[in-house]
Amino acid sequence: MCILPECLEGFDAQRVFGYGVFQGACGGELLLDYPQDAAGKTLEGRSFHNGRFIMAMRKALQATKTAELRQGAVTALLEDEKNGQVNGVSYRTSDGQAHKISAALTVVCDGLFSTLRKNLTENTAHTRSRFLGLVLKDVEYPRANGGNVILADPSPILLYPISSTEGRMLIDFPDDLPTNENGALSKFLLSHTINQLPVCVRPSFEKAVQEGNFKAMPNRQLGARPLKRPGTLVIGDALNVRHPLTGGGMTVAFTDVQNVLALFDGYLKDFNDGTSIDLLVSRHYETRQCKNAAINILADALYDVFGLKYGSLRDACFDYLSQGGEMLAGPVRLLSGISRSQSLLVRHFFSVALWGVYRNCFPLPTPKAIIKSFLMLRDANIIILPLLMQEHPGIGFQVVAALLRTIFWIPYQSYIIPKDA
Repeated sequence: MCILPECLEGFDAQRVFGYGVFQGACGGELLLDYPQDAAGKTLEGRSFHNGRFIMAMRKALQATKTAELRQGAVTALLEDEKNGQVNGVSYRTSDGQAHKISAALTVVCDGLFSTLRKNLTENTAHTRSRFLGLVLKDVEYPRANGGNVILADPSPILLYPISSTEGRMLIDFPDDLPTNENGALSKFLLSHTINQLPVCVRPSFEKAVQEGNFKAMPNRQLGARPLKRPGTLVIGDALNVRHPLTGGGMTVAFTDVQNVLALFDGYLKDFNDGTSIDLLVSRHYETRQCKNAAINILADALYDVFGLKYGSLRDACFDYLSQGGEMLAGPVRLLSGISRSQSLLVRHFFSVALWGVYRNCFPLPTPKAIIKSFLMLRDANIIILPLLMQEHPGIGFQVVAALLRTIFWIPYQSYIIPKDA
C-alpha cells in the first residue's frame, strides 16, 4: 500500500492548486489552475518544508516491518577488486564509528551534491545559475494556494508556501551572488529586487532581508548518463538534474522509484540472482527517459524563456498563455507533471515562438518585424534543441536538428551542454 499520502500529513504541508505568473511589480498577471479530474474536482499538490517531509518518510519507514533503518554518512562503495561488483557501502555514524553493510543491490540517491556520482555516471553537472533563498513570514501571496513566479530582471523569482505562516522565496542570479560584506547583498535586495515584487509581498520581504538569514544554492543541469556498474542503481538528483524553476526534482525522483518498483515483478526473481538485478537496472535506465524527459526539458527551457536574454520569447509566452483554452491547459498539464508528452511540449514551445511571429508581423509585416521574427525562431531552436538532444533522441530527430542548425545558422558548439570544472 502506498504510504506517501500519509507522509504529507501532520507537519503543516500546504495544498496548492496551480500557479500565478506576474510581470514584475505592476505588469500583467496570469492565474494557472491545475486541471480537473473526472469528477470535476481540481487536482492539487503539496508544498512544504523538505526536511519535515523527509522526517515523515523516515518515521513511516521505521513503522514498516520489512525494513530496517540505519543512519550514517556513507563514505564509500564496497567493490570487488576483481570484477568491479558493488557489494554494499561503508558508512560512519554520528558517534564517529565506522561500519559496513553488504547488499545485492545498492541504490544511490544522495541528491544534488552526490559524492558517489563520479564513479557511477559519465556526465558532469553544469551550474546554470544560483538561487538565494529567504523564508518570508506571514506573507500575502499574489496567488494564494499556489506557486508564484515573478518575471523579474534579470531572471525569475519564485515564491510558494511551505507552512501556514511561512513562504519560501528563491531569487535567481545568473551570475555570481553579491557578497554581504558591508551589507552589499542586503542593499542590492532592498534597492533593486524589492521594486520588482508585487506590492503585497514587500513588507514580508523587507523583514526577511533585515533578518539576514540567507541561504544560497547552485542551480545545476545534469543529463542522465549512467555507467552500468554491477550491483548499483542511481536515481533522483544523483543521476539527473534540471533547473528547479518548475519544481520537477521530486517528481522525477518519485517517478524513478515508481519505475523501478514496476519492474521488480517482471525482472527480479531472486535478490541472490545478480543477472536479474543487472537486467532490472538496465531496463530502468532504458525506460526512465520517456517518463522524465518532458520535465527535464521544460524546466531548463522555461528558465531561458523567462529570462531577459530572450525577452521577445518571454513576452510571446506570457501572451500565448493569456489566450486561455488549450494554449493554457496544455502547458499547465506539462508544468504539473500530469502530462509527460515530449511531443506536446515541443508543439507548445514552438507554438509560442510562432505566436510571437504572428504578433510581430500582424497586420502588415515590415523588414524589421521579419528580422525580429527570424531571430525569435532562431532563439527558440537554440534553447530547446540542445535539451532535446540531451534526452537520447533517435536518429530521425538528430537529422531534423542538423537541418534546423543549418536553416538558422546555429553553430554546433551551442548544442553541447557545458560542464563545470
